[in-house]
Amino acid sequence: MGKAARAKRMRKQPAMSQEALINRVQQSLPEERIKFVNRRTGRKVSEMLMEFAKPWLDEARNDEQRKTVVGMGVLAWNMALSPEPERWEGLSPGFEQELGKPGRAILEEMIARKLALYPQEPRPILDYEITGEGENMRIDVAYSLLPQEIADLKQSDQGFRAD
Repeated sequence: MGKAARAKRMRKQPAMSQEALINRVQQSLPEERIKFVNRRTGRKVSEMLMEFAKPWLDEARNDEQRKTVVGMGVLAWNMALSPEPERWEGLSPGFEQELGKPGRAILEEMIARKLALYPQEPRPILDYEITGEGENMRIDVAYSLLPQEIADLKQSDQGFRAD
């Protein structure tokens, strides 16, 4: 593949990634009327997620490990939104067993880091899409809007964002 063709493919990846993400969220919530909107202001949730997961991403030796770190990061992000006593209730016994003590310890560290870095960030991550490899890895996330953002967009009935 030539240099121009490779550059063209790289430009198309974000649009294809966002389209796949939108399709998955719509399929997972078929009864909901969902409208995706681009983030207008503020920091991207995807950037915050990558910053929060950076210590573990730096330790990952390959793309598969980086994808696992991102998945655990999303789980930890969402778990951190629940109060401590309820935080672990949603995990199935099978998943907890698969995690084991080392995995649970990492998840606990990730939750603590999310709470330390973004204690006032209450938006759950609904889904994510990873594209690219190595230094070109990119993540798109879909997340719920804050109540004030929903109120601001109420006339157009938009409830979720992707960035």
